[in-house]
Amino acid sequence: MSAPALDAREVTEFLEEIWPGVTSTLTIEEVTDRGARVRMTASPDRLRPGGIVSGPALMSLADTAIWVAVLGVIGRVAMAVTPNRTPLSLRVSGSASWWPSRPETAVEPLCAGSDGP
Repeated sequence: MSAPALDAREVTEFLEEIWPGVTSTLTIEEVTDRGARVRMTASPDRLRPGGIVSGPALMSLADTAIWVAVLGVIGRVAMAVTPNRTPLSLRVSGSASWWPSRPETAVEPLCAGSDGP
């Protein structure tokens, strides 16, 4: 295992330099040459009713954690960002009605570049 290009402190400083305020809700806990651990504070504005962390907040955390891990490998490259993220991974099956009697037929996997089964 080799040393990361940037450690947690260096990534935190770099993010604050290029994205001021981001570390008010995110903490870069660890950066290694093979990954990163990032923690998000689940403030009330990031919660759904019932205290559930919202999907957009979780996707933001996941996207930022991957960015931090990449920065740990390549160093200070601000534009090493996610240009596009398509969260759609399921589609309604042609054989299913709007509310199927058998829920397992409601959706089927959709692979990128695939026209289906």
